[in-house]
Amino acid sequence: MLDGAAPAGGAVVSLSSSNPAVASVPATATVAEGTTARGFTITTTAVTTATSVTITATYLGVTRAATAIITAASPPPPLPQTATLTVNATGRSGERVVSTPTGISVTVGSSGSASFTTGTSVTLRVQSGRDAIWSGACSSGGQKAKTCTLTVSSAASVSVNVV
Repeated sequence: MLDGAAPAGGAVVSLSSSNPAVASVPATATVAEGTTARGFTITTTAVTTATSVTITATYLGVTRAATAIITAASPPPPLPQTATLTVNATGRSGERVVSTPTGISVTVGSSGSASFTTGTSVTLRVQSGRDAIWSGACSSGGQKAKTCTLTVSSAASVSVNVV
């Protein structure tokens, strides 16, 4: 920014960077005739730690400087990991095994799978409310149970016998 309007033909301001490898600027920026300011682009490169760079502008023997801090970019958050849960349902025909959260819906006599974000707690149940004997990644220890809950951490299989 100039103290007054740029003269006829404009004002050519010299620019420099104390560390052009981190923050580079054009050699000059011309402030248009009759105006007092002009923007310019500072091109930065990736840094691993915050780095201070001084940008200097000179016009008619007057120099002004400003310090810019180039910060390290944060890495993007990791994508959620998923794992497949497979359910094999046997026993009383016409029944269906479902999950909360939704994803599993398996008719007795068949198998089905769904992907869940790792760390998700999944509860399996017989849709009609009947008891079942659960085994595999989710076990009722050979006893009848209405539901079976597991936390998905990797690919897993559950067998259910609807009684």
